Amino acid sequence: MNKLIKEKRKLYLNEKIISSKNIRQLAAVFDNAAKELSNSNDDLYIIYSLDAEDNSSYESESIEIFAENGLIDNKTIKKINMSLISFKQSYKIELQFTHSIENKDLENYIWVSGNDTIWVNGILKQFEDIVNQSEPQIGSKKRSLLVIITTFIIGFLCLRYFVLFGPYFSRKDTNTLVSLFGVLGPLILFFTLFIKSLDFIHEGFPNIELKTGEEYLQKARKRKILILGIITSIISITASYIFDFIKP
Repeated sequence: MNKLIKEKRKLYLNEKIISSKNIRQLAAVFDNAAKELSNSNDDLYIIYSLDAEDNSSYESESIEIFAENGLIDNKTIKKINMSLISFKQSYKIELQFTHSIENKDLENYIWVSGNDTIWVNGILKQFEDIVNQSEPQIGSKKRSLLVIITTFIIGFLCLRYFVLFGPYFSRKDTNTLVSLFGVLGPLILFFTLFIKSLDFIHEGFPNIELKTGEEYLQKARKRKILILGIITSIISITASYIFDFIKP
């Protein structure tokens, strides 16, 4: 390719779980590309950086920052960046991964650019193969299904409450304040429960999940088990209520 023309390729990540193993695999490809450019007597700028959930940050020019039983196995990481710039040959590689609930701002990407199209596409393909092998996060359709199920369940429980207690609150001899509290109180409670449930679902299944650190792994595992357990239990209870409601 003409040296005056640079090719830029960018791969965006979506609905992925990036583990410590995946990070080390990606870093190895990054490091090999850096060594290849270094052997061609190019001047390189290389930096690896980590931002942890406890507000600590780390930077290094060495791949050892991703060493086994090191930072990414002991810290809950919320952002990872690997950057390389070659000054003589104008190559650039950048990887950025951010633990993202929605991933709206396209914060997760792999960027490779340079004046050799074969090199650019070859390096990007190696990164892409690793990303494709990483664990998929449950998709937006399944998350939407969980939201629909949650909405139905909470709506049904709210309806069930008013079917059972509505006649009492509508009686003339019932205190007005008691009736008001009996109607508004549960509505506020059900609405709050609905909002918290949505937050819980999205936090439990983020669009991009950085699966690092033993503490995070334990919390994430417990959260997902709890979500599925609660939904299963509530579906069973709701089904029982529906059966009682419609039976002769």
